[in-house]
Amino acid sequence: MRICLVVRKKGKIYVRAPGAARGKVRFGGGTEPLVWAEFYLYRSPRGIILQDMAEKDVLWRVRSAPERLRVACSWAAMMDRYLPAGIETNELLGQFYWHLTMLGSSENIPSLEWRFFWYWMKAWGVAPDFTRCVRCGQRVEKGYWTTEGFVCSPCKKRCPGHAKAIWVDPATLQALREATTLNRQDFFYWHHQCRALAVEWGLWSRFARTILESQ
Repeated sequence: MRICLVVRKKGKIYVRAPGAARGKVRFGGGTEPLVWAEFYLYRSPRGIILQDMAEKDVLWRVRSAPERLRVACSWAAMMDRYLPAGIETNELLGQFYWHLTMLGSSENIPSLEWRFFWYWMKAWGVAPDFTRCVRCGQRVEKGYWTTEGFVCSPCKKRCPGHAKAIWVDPATLQALREATTLNRQDFFYWHHQCRALAVEWGLWSRFARTILESQ
């Protein structure tokens, strides 16, 4: 069995767990997706081998809810597909874990997904700055989020990515800022309350996913 792990200091790596798929070697649930554990590895001429593991968190609250599990697996699949192998990703790994723990009790999953994707974009240096126009540098209270960044209305026509742009009104802009600047505890309470806001969180998370997939 070949397994994708994202580990501290090493980033994404692929390891072999010989016999695990046939039940000859038992790792409990450690070879299932979304398991957080200490993995004991060794390098052989055939590659990196999983020798043993100690489970730390299996995220049962996420696993017990089909919709939350679907979202979590989609995040994990994106990391498997788009993270470069062998590159340290500690910042993103930490955000991934904490957003998964919040996902276990979230009642506003789209806003949580938006926040996770924004931190992913931040780790890759492509997160939009929602305070100033990326072209002219002027402070803005409304504008367009484009594939180039956040731009004011006068600069939108000169932006190569203007065909793919989303209008951001003042109320939405404030919500987006709060979603990305609040600490975890404050965000957790805030994102339940902001369900009543007329913010299309699903639209924002889909556009963020598009930007990540294009990198």
